[in-house]
Amino acid sequence: MRKTVEGILWPVLTGVALLWFAWNLYQQQLQPVVAANVPTYTLATAPEMTSMNNRLWTNATWLDTSQSIARSVPLIRRSFRRNPHPEAVLYGDAANVPIGWAYLELRNPTRHPRHLVLSMPQYRSDRVTLWQGKGGRFVRLGTLANNTPLGDRFYPFFNYAFPVTIPPQSTVPLLLRSQRNAGYHELDVQLTEQRTRNGGSYAQQAFVSSIRDGITVIVFLLLAVVALLVGWLSASRLLRWFGVYLVSLSVWCAFFVGYLSLIPYPAGLSLNADTVGVFIRILTNCTVHPFFYLIIKPAIRRPRLYKNIMAGYSVACAGLMSTFLLPPVYFDSLRHVVTLGMTSLTNLIIGWLFVWAVLAYVRARIWSPLVVCLLGLGPMLISLLASWLRATAGQDTYRHAPSGPLYILFVLGYLTFDQFRKELVTRQRMQDQVRDVDEHNNALRRQEIEGIGRELHDQVGNTLATALSYLSRTPLNPDKLRSILLTAISELRFLSHNLVKDDDRPLTDKIETLVSRFNDFSPIQLTFTDYTRQQINQLPVLKQQNLYRIIQELLTNVIRHSGATQASVEFFCEGTTVDVSVEDDGGGFDLSASQTKGIGIQTIYKRAALSGITVQFDPAPTGTSILLQTALAPPVPSHANPNYSH
Repeated sequence: MRKTVEGILWPVLTGVALLWFAWNLYQQQLQPVVAANVPTYTLATAPEMTSMNNRLWTNATWLDTSQSIARSVPLIRRSFRRNPHPEAVLYGDAANVPIGWAYLELRNPTRHPRHLVLSMPQYRSDRVTLWQGKGGRFVRLGTLANNTPLGDRFYPFFNYAFPVTIPPQSTVPLLLRSQRNAGYHELDVQLTEQRTRNGGSYAQQAFVSSIRDGITVIVFLLLAVVALLVGWLSASRLLRWFGVYLVSLSVWCAFFVGYLSLIPYPAGLSLNADTVGVFIRILTNCTVHPFFYLIIKPAIRRPRLYKNIMAGYSVACAGLMSTFLLPPVYFDSLRHVVTLGMTSLTNLIIGWLFVWAVLAYVRARIWSPLVVCLLGLGPMLISLLASWLRATAGQDTYRHAPSGPLYILFVLGYLTFDQFRKELVTRQRMQDQVRDVDEHNNALRRQEIEGIGRELHDQVGNTLATALSYLSRTPLNPDKLRSILLTAISELRFLSHNLVKDDDRPLTDKIETLVSRFNDFSPIQLTFTDYTRQQINQLPVLKQQNLYRIIQELLTNVIRHSGATQASVEFFCEGTTVDVSVEDDGGGFDLSASQTKGIGIQTIYKRAALSGITVQFDPAPTGTSILLQTALAPPVPSHANPNYSH
């Protein structure tokens, strides 16, 4: 019932989430296009937070801010172009466009001064300077960098925020200069009143936003600690690697909201407040692989090749991250390479995750990676496609609207812990199976011990009793007595060899030793040949153990009952099937009688059933042939796959 509900619920939720995101993106594209020939924005009566992105005129050419407004504004209107993107001002790769300019004119039609705040996030711009037109010239209002102490900012928050006052019935030009050292360069410029009509203020809004950002980072870190702790206590590699991945996402969230900007970085290295975002992005691309591999593992048919490819990807990421340890003078010449490498590796890992998520569902019906990719990466791909279709010449960049971090955390957390629950259920089932197998093996061992006890009593005991009776006869026949004692010694040696405890060596080594021991005292010539080139040693340990015991019982029967002169044990392998052949040239036996009365034959069948081994007896007057067959690499049963559903 649970699987049926999940099978219906998750596709519906996934479709609804993607449709909702696509609709919001469509609505965003329907925003009115600003077609004004001049970059003038007339302030509304009481504007709330308003995006200025597609109202700004932008350029990447150097501008002399010391000139008068009368000379600068005509130059700006000739050389600047309106930004067409409502979601952000996109400059491109910081290696190509390290400096970006933006121009805007604010018109106040009212008779009262307007006290505004021009704000923007800091995560894709390292330094911002704002100039305001006053007295015929551009006057610098201030400069904010990502590592500017909170106490030195206009507002004690991590985003860039400048207070701007527009006199009544006047138009004020604003000039914005942005600098980016590594990664992609963009701005998201918002305009709001310092005080709103409902009594609130920009400072209050920013404070609530900073609290929300802090809670997000704390939630990520707490869940990471819980995952690492539970994974360590339960010996779950899945949860441990999920915790590692969450740690990297927590660090990324901390950078995104600005917490990493105020950390003191080592002097002389290129890893600093300006470049740490690119470094964390590359690191996050690396940490997702072990976690993702453990989820889709049942669907991977060539694990070694998969691991080698991921190792190569990790080496490429490590190579890029090592460039951040270089002195800044060397890193400056590699900025474009690092940004291009980060983008290529990110796009590669997104495509890789999507392909394997689909393969995991097709091959093993593991649906959770596909749901994560659709809910977490689907909006990203839709936005990337939309941005690419809207891209204009000269803007060598793209932008995707990132999904909410708590939304991604919910999807990842739910699916991972649900996977962990299934892993615990599977582990309990396997433990129950192992316990059942151990109980069966112990029962078989007790039967063998009881059989050996009966043989000591019936055979060796009777033989020694016969020898004792011969001692009382006169005249004494030494040869006959010697023959009886040798028979007793042979029986004891045979039983002692069967009591020798087998070790954890490979099956081929143990069979070779077994045949050698039997050849020491048996009149039958035993031979052993391995045609599998030791591939049979790849079988599970329990299956090797039962195969060894079955072969030991078969050789025991050959020596005792067959009357053969030669016997052989041979291993064969064809595809994924292993064959074990035991043959002798004896007189055969009655199979039907042995199956009902023979304890040894019954034990062989029980051991074979425990390990999925088929047994075929072919007795004949000229010899007996026994064939054992099993799979070299058995498929994963349905109960061993936590994601399997009917």
